[in-house]
Amino acid sequence: MNTWIDHQGIVAHSWWRYEGDAHGLAPDADVLLPVEAYAESRAVWHARTGRIGLVIGPTEDPQRIAPWLDQIDLIAVESARFTDGRIFSLGRLLRDRLHWERPLLAGGDLVIDQIPLLARCGFDLFELADRTRAQRALHLLANDPVHRLLAQSVGAHAPLPGSQTRRRIALL
Repeated sequence: MNTWIDHQGIVAHSWWRYEGDAHGLAPDADVLLPVEAYAESRAVWHARTGRIGLVIGPTEDPQRIAPWLDQIDLIAVESARFTDGRIFSLGRLLRDRLHWERPLLAGGDLVIDQIPLLARCGFDLFELADRTRAQRALHLLANDPVHRLLAQSVGAHAPLPGSQTRRRIALL
């Protein structure tokens, strides 16, 4: 079973991943849904009492889920390969352009060295393959000077200074 961490430590969570079969799913269970499963049956999912989260992949357009953001409790962004940098962009887009302020989970094929960088992009939860990797990622977060500075001064998912504007360099 995968281990979730936040900026302070290992997180006990109650989220269940929907993979096409809701048999045995309690009505009050917190469920992470692929965007397609949610889009096809929104009324059914909202008839339940549990929380709803959406799982988006690196090829998803975050604008597609924009109309539903006030109806969901968690967004999980899945990285298909650790070499695919789109997860970083999706984190910034969700935080900066769509103003997502609830939990943002990074999951999929992650390398622990990416965790501090993902935190800088607005992710506040991370799903890792095992507890050992989670402990190592927590150590990296605790010792990342930029992350520590941001967390102490303006909050864990504040943008890095200068990230809101594009700087133009004069060409010679």
